[in-house]
Amino acid sequence: MLLVVPATPTHWTVEEVLADPIKKNSILGTFTHFGNVLDLTGITVPAGTYGVKELQGEANSEGIDTSMPFAVTLLGGSRTDAEVLEIARRFEEAAKAK
Repeated sequence: MLLVVPATPTHWTVEEVLADPIKKNSILGTFTHFGNVLDLTGITVPAGTYGVKELQGEANSEGIDTSMPFAVTLLGGSRTDAEVLEIARRFEEAAKAK
């Protein structure tokens, strides 16, 4: 069994993180903190990019000149490291092929 979650809920600028680093870094683990408590195996892999305007909720994607990285975290049961790593390898390979 495998659970796939976004690696982070959002992206911040450096200035935003510096303004409140503890809170911002805490929010970054929204989809993954529970993995530590449950002793899950987890690996984060790149899953592509999306435009900055998309992040800002603007429907029109014309003229996007900046894109942000997007990644997913694959979570498996305790002691399933080899299996999760193999799935991550295949996922990353497929994502690169696009």
